[in-house]
Amino acid sequence: MQDFRKSYQSEMKKYPVSKALTRRALHRMKEEKEKRGRVKWIAVESIALVAVLSGGTVLAVQYNAFDEGPYRGHIPADQANISQVQENDELKVTMKGVAGDKWMAYLTFEVESPDGKPLMENSRYRRSNAARTAFQTATLNCEGENYTVTCLRIDDGSDPTRLTFEGSLFTHGKDLTGKKATLTLTNLKDDVTVWEDAGFQFDSLYELCEQAGLAGGDAFVRTGDFITYSDGTSAPSYMIKAGDKKIPFSSQFPNSYIDNVGIYEGGERLTSNGKRQVKWLYLSITPGNEEEAAALEKLTFQEIGSNRIMGEEQIQGTYPPGEKESSQDYQDKVAMQDGRVILGLSVHDETENGTATRDITENDLYRFRLVKNARSEEIIRKEGTWKFDFLMDFKTKERSVEVDQKVPVLDGEITVNHIYLSNFSLKISGIYSVDFMKKAPMKTEIIFQDGTEMDTGVKVGGGADLNTEKFEFEWMLPRGIDVDEVAAIRFFGTEFPLES
Repeated sequence: MQDFRKSYQSEMKKYPVSKALTRRALHRMKEEKEKRGRVKWIAVESIALVAVLSGGTVLAVQYNAFDEGPYRGHIPADQANISQVQENDELKVTMKGVAGDKWMAYLTFEVESPDGKPLMENSRYRRSNAARTAFQTATLNCEGENYTVTCLRIDDGSDPTRLTFEGSLFTHGKDLTGKKATLTLTNLKDDVTVWEDAGFQFDSLYELCEQAGLAGGDAFVRTGDFITYSDGTSAPSYMIKAGDKKIPFSSQFPNSYIDNVGIYEGGERLTSNGKRQVKWLYLSITPGNEEEAAALEKLTFQEIGSNRIMGEEQIQGTYPPGEKESSQDYQDKVAMQDGRVILGLSVHDETENGTATRDITENDLYRFRLVKNARSEEIIRKEGTWKFDFLMDFKTKERSVEVDQKVPVLDGEITVNHIYLSNFSLKISGIYSVDFMKKAPMKTEIIFQDGTEMDTGVKVGGGADLNTEKFEFEWMLPRGIDVDEVAAIRFFGTEFPLES
């Protein structure tokens, strides 16, 4: 699993990723973890990377600008084509609509608390992860075949008694248009983050940094590679040196103190230009004794106001050491840590097409504090089974274009033969003569008639046949589109006009 995680994170951080694809991928991974009980890594609201070293601990927490939602649905509200209600004492569920094509199907439904009690919580030490509220099982049966439905919230979370979901499923090329189907939902579940007060003695990280003073660039040492990209280049990892400050920061850790703090490069490269790494905040803590040292490893960042935890799960052994780091480099790093606990905080903004990394600023520090022992609890909010019988009433528009155009890629070329576009998916096929799958970015954009563009994100299906040298790639679009408004498809920098 570790090799997969490294390659996955490398590609996800190198190129903007469709929000839709990312959300669905994370939910699939979480579902597999629940089924098998063996997967050791799942993505959380913010990815916390932790390495417990024999001489110290490094924690790196990555912050998402928005609270993982709301996810943008594919079916516009004014195009709802179903109105069915199933209700018990626990929950009222209303089926709203269905849409799709030969590759994907989407369903929308709304749930409401009959007694007016909230379906979410946000208190001093507990907070629902709105984007992870889902049904324990969601299955669509069509013509005797069962399809797993992935449910994602599409409401804005402003009404805790009423939630709206979009369910999605892969049809794997089977055309379900006009077929009879049954959707079965069981048990509404909630993912709740629980944490404890850490006795943090400052109003925010800003006040702590203001008292300590931020260290300069000479306080940081390169310690290996944070990420090695597919083109062979790497983004290094850094460590802040031990400082001479002794700043108490917590009533619960009276013998421990902050010895250094600073902002410096670390982690992935900037999304805007990719030429340098984003800047992180680094905190160096000297434990007062072994007991406090163990407890300090449970510290994490929390956003003030929203109560959102920036890192709720610790992943052992991934950062550092770096992927290319030698054994001696690793031992030198352990010796340099000298028992300290080092925390790192980064920020990035979320856009329609994915996440955009950026530098952390001093103003960002007003938004965070330290808490401890954050963990995730899954609870059943409402028990029951809700079933809906309906027709897969797709009103899909498609455009299919036969082309025979060569496209330069790396030191060779590929030939695009066919482009298929629907309201929800894109497929491109052809012949290749270079090993472009491993070396070239699979970047594809849809260009609309009004001049706007949409990044399709990372491909979700298809591949290349080494024997025939044919390729076929599929994309699940991050939102539903009107294919009549599309002017062209850009693939590897070459535009393919679509005839009206």
